[in-house]
Amino acid sequence: GKYSLRTPTVDPDPLTWPIVAEGAKLGFCLMDFGSCSYYYGHCRDSLDGILTSDAPNYGLGGGLYSCGLTNQGISAGWTDIYHYYLDGMQIPIPPSVCNGDYMLVVNIDPYDYFLEENEDNNVQAVPVTLTHQAGFSTFDISVSDGHTLLCPGASTELSVPFSAESYTWSNGLTGPSITISEPGTYTVTVTSATCGTVTSAELIISYAEVSQPVTEGDSVCASGSMTLTAESPDGPVNWYDAPIFGTLLATGNTFVTPVLTGSTSYWAAAELHLPGTTSFAGPAEHTGVSLYSGSTFNGYLITDVQKNAILKSVKVYTDSAGLRTIEWRNASGAVLESKTVDIPIGESRVELGFSLTPGTDYQLGTQITQNLLSFGTESPRLQRSNSGVTMPYSLPGTLLIKDTNFGNALFYYFYDWEIAEPDLVCESPRQEVVAQVKLCTGLDSPLSGASVSLIPNPSSDQSMLQVTMNRVASVELRLLDLTGRTLFSESLGERHGEWQYSLNTSQLSNGIYLVELRTNGESLRERLQVSHP
Repeated sequence: GKYSLRTPTVDPDPLTWPIVAEGAKLGFCLMDFGSCSYYYGHCRDSLDGILTSDAPNYGLGGGLYSCGLTNQGISAGWTDIYHYYLDGMQIPIPPSVCNGDYMLVVNIDPYDYFLEENEDNNVQAVPVTLTHQAGFSTFDISVSDGHTLLCPGASTELSVPFSAESYTWSNGLTGPSITISEPGTYTVTVTSATCGTVTSAELIISYAEVSQPVTEGDSVCASGSMTLTAESPDGPVNWYDAPIFGTLLATGNTFVTPVLTGSTSYWAAAELHLPGTTSFAGPAEHTGVSLYSGSTFNGYLITDVQKNAILKSVKVYTDSAGLRTIEWRNASGAVLESKTVDIPIGESRVELGFSLTPGTDYQLGTQITQNLLSFGTESPRLQRSNSGVTMPYSLPGTLLIKDTNFGNALFYYFYDWEIAEPDLVCESPRQEVVAQVKLCTGLDSPLSGASVSLIPNPSSDQSMLQVTMNRVASVELRLLDLTGRTLFSESLGERHGEWQYSLNTSQLSNGIYLVELRTNGESLRERLQVSHP
């Protein structure tokens, strides 16, 4: 059963009404708790008439079903009652909810697991009046990525962290959430039947400042591969083949082009990484003197998530070292992410790295199969609290730990949640970098008509560089890897005509390298493959 406190609207379907607070109860037993005659008024017909022994098929089933493993059921004319004092039969109400009139909505079998004769009577709504709420005088606007900095050209979503009847934003937009792409100061005024009209605190959104990279192009004669460079104080540099959109070619301070026969432009953009803030949710540690649940109980926490975040780690306690598989599941129990960890005896922090996305009734628990393999029990043999628990535990605007599968008076296994906002990643405007192919036909070009070859190629020990130059020039020899990093360089002085240079490749790892001759700002390159047997 899912229980919710809602604000009614003109829509006749209670499940469409705005949710103020929620709770849930997993029913694990169906039994003949008592007869319709004994619990007078609990059994009713379709016209709301009270049934007792005149219920259709009264007595069919015998009235003797109990909460046993092999003897569960419900007889005609009997009822099973989940009283208010049972674990899980509560709705945690946030203190920001105001006094007023609401509707209590009960939704049984919300995921349609059971085949029923009548599927139309699973939702009931009754009026409830709250008189002891603190309410609020102001509130903070939630930002979808948690950052008040905005990447140039990007957008983010602002939202109100609760339901109301109307929302008016300072930029004139309406609705519970808006998308913005401009910096500025934002507020929102909300109006509800119970809280009246309240205006949020100011939220200042600014542009993130990303410096354009300092770039340097390269050139070759006739054809060849070139090394382009870009430096940025903000972070890594991304290389693209177009000024907008295009393909990401590489990341790093250098980019080695393919062999080009004509001048080609590339574009470099600096990348700025701003880490998201880290906060903690839930009880910081175990409370009470009762440590462990029974061996047949495998509890899990039930959580609502309001915005994207990372569950980095949790704190656990145990007296039994061993493997546990921790699972992050959706409301129907499907596993979204999991991690198998070896937990030592005592208190420890478990690194998880689970991605959280907005939604309701997520489950954080352990896998029974792994528990049985490790300990021979369904229980993970992790400490849980059964006193000092004050559900719900809220990280405002991010998540709400609100219940467990055995009621909100318990807290199962995972303490002191470490929650990180997503990192903000911004890119600078792209900077053009030119790989220039020169004709080198001028009389003053030292590399005009020059040629380079390597024998043998591939090489495992030595490779002979053979060069022909038509003019005298001062030559620098460099050996580069494919990232453009210089591995070796030597000034060879003035050279001309046909000459050779023996290159030792015995200490190089297998791979592709560039052998480069540079003179007067021009270069010739030849690829060298090193292949050791």
